[in-house]
Amino acid sequence: GTVNWKQNLFVIWLSQFLAMVGFGCCMPFIPLLLKDNLGITDDNVRGLYVSIYQLAGMTSLCFATAGWGILADKFGRKLMLLRASYCAGLFYPLLVFAPNFPVLVATRFFVAFFSGTVNPAQTLLVANTPENKQGFALGVLSTAIWGGTMLGNVVGGIVVHHYGYKFTFIACGVMYFLAGFIVWLAHEDFKPVLKNNESHVR
Repeated sequence: GTVNWKQNLFVIWLSQFLAMVGFGCCMPFIPLLLKDNLGITDDNVRGLYVSIYQLAGMTSLCFATAGWGILADKFGRKLMLLRASYCAGLFYPLLVFAPNFPVLVATRFFVAFFSGTVNPAQTLLVANTPENKQGFALGVLSTAIWGGTMLGNVVGGIVVHHYGYKFTFIACGVMYFLAGFIVWLAHEDFKPVLKNNESHVR
């Protein structure tokens, strides 16, 4: 009850907007990265490789999300959002330096395992928002996710055209780091989940 949910909504909205701008800057250009950086010029082969690349990221998220959720219940949602933001900022730029496709896929799997800001952002927001305002808050947060992604696609295209892939992927990392710094301004009224033998008096 001590958390200003409106202030939290603004802070988390801004952090996710910046994170999604960073994400949108580089993700659409993976097929071009495969062609220009890794020399995969056959369209059919490149299409298969893009599918494998996406599969690696989604599979990693499937394994990681539940585990991070358990840690969020123990140590707090804000800490999980900070972890995801900083890990994404550190690891996403590594994609552009992959020397071959297997390394690219392994890096994508690794990045997805330790990043993923949307779920912890939603959880942190809901946990500190009154029940009768949670739907509104999540709806507003969705505008940051989709709006940031769309802007990132446009900005990424411009940056790739003028400065190349490396600058774009590094810019993605910078945006995630900025998002992480903003998360520090969020407040959390966190109470760790007690084990069964701790929550009952014998």
